[in-house]
Amino acid sequence: MSSMTITAIPGIPDIHQGDDLAAIIGDALIASGNEPQDGDILCIAQKVFSKAEGCIIPLASVTPGPEAIRYGEELGKDPRKVEVVLSQSAEVVKAFRHPGKDSGTMICRHHLGFISANAAVDESNFEEEEAVMTLPDDPDRSVRGIQEALLARFHCHIGVVMTDTFGPPMADRAGQCRHRPFRRARNHPRTGQSRCMGPPAHRDRSGLCRRIGSRVWSCRQKGGQDPRRSFPGP
Repeated sequence: MSSMTITAIPGIPDIHQGDDLAAIIGDALIASGNEPQDGDILCIAQKVFSKAEGCIIPLASVTPGPEAIRYGEELGKDPRKVEVVLSQSAEVVKAFRHPGKDSGTMICRHHLGFISANAAVDESNFEEEEAVMTLPDDPDRSVRGIQEALLARFHCHIGVVMTDTFGPPMADRAGQCRHRPFRRARNHPRTGQSRCMGPPAHRDRSGLCRRIGSRVWSCRQKGGQDPRRSFPGP
């Protein structure tokens, strides 16, 4: 691949539970003159999948258990939110509250395997109030459904990636835990340098994913409601 073009696809409406994402995205691709071709990669925000799959949980429907109540008291957090975090977690790795702060943070290992703040339970960028959003139950199944539907419609093989601004949990100056978005990283020219063991390196791609991700991120706005399509070069 000698070049890559990243294009934001316009015309995606706000997504609600039960919406047919493949049909909506397919219509937008046609309307914008961006019908996919073999080898294209469609990047879609995780929150779009969560909305369509009904992963928004009203807090009024949540009854916190003893563990959630305990964490809520220790961390100054709504125990109903803590209950949802626990339901998404295989393990609470660490829970802490900095002195003088109103609330603390839970670092959790999600059922899907990764470690993040609050098991990736979110409260932003959706209409419902007094509610929280979780990740899709099976992200692989979610993207596979989009891929298969677009293959049937456009008769081409494309990749589908569920994206999020996920990164290592980092404490900011306010003491809260946040996700770091894609970082613009350097690609160090290590080709030919010696390793401590084994043959010399022939190719180094340090920071490649982050550099690509930063460009995907920069081609859209936070509330722009537009998936990204990557066009590989010749």
